[in-house]
Amino acid sequence: MVFLFMAWFPLFFDLENKPVLILGGGHAALEKAQRLLPFHARITVCSPSFLEAFASLPVMQIEQEWSPDWFCPTDYLLIIAATDQPEINHAIALWAKEKNVLCNCVDDPDWCTVTFGAVVSGTEYAIGISTSGASPTAARYLKQKIREIVPEDFDSILLWLKQLRPYIRETVPSSLRPVVFRRLFEDAIRKGSALCAKEVERLIEHAEHRRNSMNRKPEISLVGAGCAGIEGLTLAARHAIERADVIVYDRLIDPEILDLNPNAEKIERGKRGHEKSSSQQEIHELLLELSKRYVHIVRLQGGDPMVFGRGMEEIEILRQHNIDLQVLPGISSFYGIPAKDLFGLTRRNVAGGFMVLTGTSENTPRTKEEWKNIAEFSGTIVFLMAMNRLDEISHHLMEAGMDPHTPCAIFSSRSSMMTASASCTLDSLSACAKEHQLFSPAIVVISGTAALYDPPRHLRVGLCGSDALNQKLKDLLPASVQYQQLLKVRYHDLPLPDDLFDSGLPQWIVLTSAHGIHVLMREFQRLHIDHRKLANTRFALIGRQSARVLESYGIFADLVASPSSSQSLLETLKPELAEGDRVFLAQSRQAIDVLSRGLQEISSITVLEHPLYEVTFESSSMDFLPAKVKDDSPAWKELLQTDVLAVSSRECAKAVLRDHLLDRTKCIVAISKEVADVLENERSKRAIDLRIAETPDARGMAEAIETLLP
Repeated sequence: MVFLFMAWFPLFFDLENKPVLILGGGHAALEKAQRLLPFHARITVCSPSFLEAFASLPVMQIEQEWSPDWFCPTDYLLIIAATDQPEINHAIALWAKEKNVLCNCVDDPDWCTVTFGAVVSGTEYAIGISTSGASPTAARYLKQKIREIVPEDFDSILLWLKQLRPYIRETVPSSLRPVVFRRLFEDAIRKGSALCAKEVERLIEHAEHRRNSMNRKPEISLVGAGCAGIEGLTLAARHAIERADVIVYDRLIDPEILDLNPNAEKIERGKRGHEKSSSQQEIHELLLELSKRYVHIVRLQGGDPMVFGRGMEEIEILRQHNIDLQVLPGISSFYGIPAKDLFGLTRRNVAGGFMVLTGTSENTPRTKEEWKNIAEFSGTIVFLMAMNRLDEISHHLMEAGMDPHTPCAIFSSRSSMMTASASCTLDSLSACAKEHQLFSPAIVVISGTAALYDPPRHLRVGLCGSDALNQKLKDLLPASVQYQQLLKVRYHDLPLPDDLFDSGLPQWIVLTSAHGIHVLMREFQRLHIDHRKLANTRFALIGRQSARVLESYGIFADLVASPSSSQSLLETLKPELAEGDRVFLAQSRQAIDVLSRGLQEISSITVLEHPLYEVTFESSSMDFLPAKVKDDSPAWKELLQTDVLAVSSRECAKAVLRDHLLDRTKCIVAISKEVADVLENERSKRAIDLRIAETPDARGMAEAIETLLP
């Protein structure tokens, strides 16, 4: 077993009036002195000669050659070897090391016990950056990025908070101080400067007033979740969601977005066409009630709440009750969903503008004059919430003079990551939607750039693996591929018996997954088994990803199977085992028995086995599908037909069979033959194509999927 040596440890010193010795009088020594002086170090510089610039620095200069007899290293907190001669610098480093004094050897990190990282600093803060000497360019890059995000007046804000701290400690009860300090900082950052005395007093008064029910005046954020899943959130929206106490969301929200804040209360309230849903009045009453109990309330809606949402109505009612609020827009579906298919609403010399309309107008039906104005519009016409009125829209526009053969397009958002679309003409809008099984939520585009639309052929992949593997596939495959997560993995971690290692730790620990490593390390912590006790234990793993996870805990794997499979690991491990070795095999409870059976057959070793976790796969929620679609189409699951099912484990394959997912695909890409064997019987009955990854990992699966691209 080999331990991983981590990067240099970032340690901040109080250098005020602390003795520092710099040996050297050239540019390197000058640069070090200039970097240390703002921290008020007491600096002595020793060299037979000095640059003229040293004369203006508040440092003590000793004009002589360095000699170990002239100085006592323990008189200094830090010694810097900055002469022009590497051999002298090395001698200084050894001299300091013998006395356990910190030493920086300029431009020679191998001889350093402390290095100077890139620093972003002010009078009240310092941010250090180190790349362990690997790349000064990378350190400078990070330094520049940090400078860009640190507010211009950050120093004065920190100084103000520092000066305010004693007053807050004296005037605010201890239970409220964390909230007050957080609010002071957040409000100052939002304002861009320190708060005035009246603003501070008002903030404290609010905290005192609500100390038994809430920590500050409630704030409601009307947040647009966009139409592209979690990836389409703005940074401001993400921040609001992460700090929310309660989230009131509608049914168009990608469930992953709600997972950003596992601690917030989640309340589903929303309006959905043709389905039973809350009235807008009920939503208003809920928001007002929540404002009495919570501080940060997020009203989360798909798309943009200010585009055919009820944003303006909610703003009006909240203002009437003097509730602080903000609007954080999202990507509206009227342009976001078409953009997924590389379609835009404007183009020079074709459509110089667009008109966005709602298809639901039963309360105030459009007049013939209004339909005439719409029909005569020279740009692109977009209808939202119009899928149940396609015949009506076509009729009114043609009656108003629009050509029945006017080009049209329909974009249906089947999920946050999967769309379907078709092009047609005005007189065939309704027939087109039925033929291509396009349903709400959808965007109907008429005229303008619709004439240029050529529906792309997407490869649709049904993801049936762990979150980590699914994300790897998304990263590896082209952007044109669309995804739908059909299964969700659930891990049920299992504790190790307290007496499992009473007779000593084994010579080998065999692990088969990254999740298993996380569980084992947590169990080691619970059992008080630290790295020192593992000195004589070696680790054997499947896969480079697992090896990287183990390295994150400071341990290098001794053996990594290649190719990444149970059989390969068994064959690679056998020659390494010595007579009398004890081997601990830690897998999931449902793991295939290749390793267990193979190790048990070796009579000269002792095998310990205990499962670290169980895996179950649940069906992903299909709540985004309207009830009307499910009612009208008994075979509604076929609407989510995929071209490929990506199956990455035997348990995953069992869930595919349980949920009849083979009925909804044309091809299976399995991570290994062992996984494919689980599906073989049912697959062959349906004559479904099968591809097995050449290497049992995400890259191998991605390469197999790419062979199916249109």
